[in-house]
Amino acid sequence: MRARAVIVGIDIGTTNWKVVAYDESGQPLAGLRRPVMVHEEPGGRAHYDPEEVWGFVVGGLREVARQLGPDGARQVVGIAATSMGEAGVLVDEAGLPVYPAIAWFDPRTEPQGRFWREKVDPYRVYEVTGFPPQYIASINKVMWIREHEAARFARARRWLCMADYVAFRLSGEQAMDFSLACRTMAFDIRRRTWSGELLGLAGIDPALFPPAVPSGTALGRLRPEVAEATGLPPSAVVAAGGQDHWCGALAA
Repeated sequence: MRARAVIVGIDIGTTNWKVVAYDESGQPLAGLRRPVMVHEEPGGRAHYDPEEVWGFVVGGLREVARQLGPDGARQVVGIAATSMGEAGVLVDEAGLPVYPAIAWFDPRTEPQGRFWREKVDPYRVYEVTGFPPQYIASINKVMWIREHEAARFARARRWLCMADYVAFRLSGEQAMDFSLACRTMAFDIRRRTWSGELLGLAGIDPALFPPAVPSGTALGRLRPEVAEATGLPPSAVVAAGGQDHWCGALAA
């Protein structure tokens, strides 16, 4: 009899963070959740510590592997992450975060939001990206860090939304699925590529954003050191996940 395949989903959401293992029919086999670790600041500002996010992921995968037992853990064939849409991490050449992840709802980027309303027809932004100009968009967080943390921004090589950052730490590969790319306000939804027009207005090199791929695209195998730390097999494939609202809507 063929061994059952087990897939693991990770969700880095606004309210809770979760890790759940499912069988091939979609039935949950093991899992845990914990309240989000968000650091609140004066004026409504808030951020996430990328290392705390990664610590939760490793610990959560380890706990799920424990619940599955040795035989069940060996049957894990795939892992993917979902996350809140606009928050993300700038990483340097070595893949290390250069700045904390600004929460998607953090109001510090309101001046950058006004930049778009003053610089370009709001309908043009919506026409290209499917995202009307809003301060919460990822591109505004990138612009804010460039303006207020210039030395850190100078070290940045990639912007990864939270699910992308988790997938990168799991597999070593950098990519962003289309649904998360749509929350950056920098993605051309018709051409399915980064918008040179809008990024040019912002003065941002399109290379700062990773390759955009369909959700479910295989990125790579679980890194050996992560497999050892979690008890999951290094043969498990890490795939691109998606933005939590769209993935939840699909499941519903």
